[in-house]
Amino acid sequence: MRMILLAVILSWCTSMACAEAIHESARGGRLDEVKSILKESPFLRNAVDASGQTPAVLAAGAGHLAVVEYLLSIGVKVDDPTTTKKTMLHAACENGKLEMAKALVLKHRANVKAKDERDLQPIHFAAQKDPLALLQFMIDQRADVNAQSNVGATPLMGAVNKKFKPQVELLLKYKADPNKTGELQRTALHYAVLNKDKALVELLLKAGAKVGAKNSDGNTALDLAKAANLTDITAL
Repeated sequence: MRMILLAVILSWCTSMACAEAIHESARGGRLDEVKSILKESPFLRNAVDASGQTPAVLAAGAGHLAVVEYLLSIGVKVDDPTTTKKTMLHAACENGKLEMAKALVLKHRANVKAKDERDLQPIHFAAQKDPLALLQFMIDQRADVNAQSNVGATPLMGAVNKKFKPQVELLLKYKADPNKTGELQRTALHYAVLNKDKALVELLLKAGAKVGAKNSDGNTALDLAKAANLTDITAL
């Protein structure tokens, strides 16, 4: 019995070490190591690390297409989620990996409207990253420009928060709604004023943003501008 218990413990320790190794190898794009580990322990192909990430999601986020293609070839599904419901496409968009996003969607038919645990879709991340072509690609693939998270956040709000003017312009071009409300009932215009970004305020106003929309404190974007003495914005 003692020998059996020892064997189980040794096996468990080996598995834990391999699990850690597979994540590091996948993140680092070391395909030979990934293949070697999974040859011995194929069950680790969907193993999660301490933060709930899978080897495939880590590889996708780092842009390692060869590793991703291999994992997909041995049974990993393109929309397999992490413990936070993030997919490979979420990770690719979150890290600005355009070619990875293209491969996942065009070749492997990744779901462009997959939702993570906060109901964030890949386009939410693409709106906050360069290159701009990544956001254009997601829009071309019919991602929802008005997708909202569980607190109401939209891709437009994210782009405004990051002060990414080209992304804001692109989203507005494809009819992103500037009057959607998110956390604390804020609109994209509230965020533009909070960021003291006159150029984005002008863009949003031209796109039909409502000056009278109130946040959860009862303040309009104009109220916020006046309170912060943003005379260049209040003059618009």
